[in-house]
Amino acid sequence: FIPLIPLIPFIPFIPSSFIFFASLFYFFIAFLLRNAHTKNNTNTEINKLMDKFNE
Repeated sequence: FIPLIPLIPFIPFIPSSFIFFASLFYFFIAFLLRNAHTKNNTNTEINKLMDKFNE
């Protein structure tokens, strides 16, 4: 029971930080997709970025 006491503050911290980074990543992808529809230049940049991930 004693070792669980330091873990109590981290129990709500871990899911909230995960949701924060997931939402931040989601808005970053949404921002890239929004620019891809408005500008053809950024569309080629996204294709270069996706090619780096596919390697």
